[in-house]
Formats: sequence, structure tokens, C-alpha cells
Amino acid sequence: AASVHLVDAKRRVLEPARAIGRDIAEVPFTLAPMPLDAVAAAAHPLARAVLEGTTVLVDVARDDPRNRDVVPIEALPAGDANPALLATPLRDRSGGIIGVLCLLTGRVRAAEIRPHVVAFVEKLSGVAAISIETQRLLAEQKALLEAFIQLVAAAIDAKDPYTSGHSERVARIAVRLGEELGMTAHQRGDLYLMGLLHDVGKI
Repeated sequence: AASVHLVDAKRRVLEPARAIGRDIAEVPFTLAPMPLDAVAAAAHPLARAVLEGTTVLVDVARDDPRNRDVVPIEALPAGDANPALLATPLRDRSGGIIGVLCLLTGRVRAAEIRPHVVAFVEKLSGVAAISIETQRLLAEQKALLEAFIQLVAAAIDAKDPYTSGHSERVARIAVRLGEELGMTAHQRGDLYLMGLLHDVGKI
């Protein structure tokens, strides 16, 4: 089983982002966020990996509620009483820690996991961190583009009080039509932006 937890710097918590079970299937249960403080670092390897910036490899007790609530331990077979947990920090391009990658296995104990496996997981976490950072940057760019387009649409509508809000209404109607036509969410998003900009020639 595996999970990815991301740092929420404002709330000072480690927020679960994704968890998978044995057959790369989504874990159906929810995981709890974990506070990032000295108490949490002493109590759980995930917080320790983030706060100390180091890979942590330990055996964890399956029946400990601190583990059941935070890592996808329930996705492991019932016979795995004390699975091995490997938690490694996710670092962005500047070296900042944005989260942690957690792997769980009941097949071996922590002491049996070889150093080259740990090194491989650390390299894998680097690729995962860059992917997460890239997704965040793209989302920020998209939000900036949409804000700019809404500003342009508001400027168009402001030229004439009679047409105030017209571009937004056209965009929303276009999206509803797109839904009726079975368009994908991505296509409807494009349609919304086109609706906002349909009168751009009036500037």
C-alpha cells in the first residue's frame, strides 16, 4: 500500500492527497490530516520524515489508531500485524519539503529492506515531487489566465451599463449547452472562456 501526503503550510498539517492499495486500486476509506509539530514528530514517522527532512524506515503496529487513521494500513492483508513503513520527504526544485511519500508492506520487516531499495524510493519521490510541483504551477497559471480573461470581459461589459454581466451570462449558458451535448469538463472549461471573450472585439 502507498500514500502521498502534502504539507499545508498555512494550517501546519500533513494532508492526505492519495492512497492506493495492493492492486493499485484507490483506497476507499479516508485518511486523517496530521499536525506538524514536535509532538507529532515524536509520535509518527510521517511527521518525522517531514520535520527532520529525512527518510524514516520503521515497523508500525497495525492496531495503533495513530497508524490506522493516517496511513493506508487497512489496505494490507489482515495477517500483517506489524508492517514496515518507509516514509521519504517530497522535495520541490528549490529543496523545500512539500509532502511525504509513504510505502507500507507486510511481506518484510523494516530491518530486512535493503539500502538500494530505500535509495530507489528516494529517487522515485524526487520525480513525484517535481510532478506535483508542476501540477501546482499549471493550476496557478490557469487561475491567472482565467482571472485575466474575467477582467477583460468585465472591461467589455463596463463600456455599456445595458450589457453589464452579458459576457458572464453567455459563458454560463454556453457551459449548460455543452453539458447537454455531452462535452467533457475540459471542453466545457474552454467553452466558458470563449463565452467570456465572445465580445472582445468591442474594446
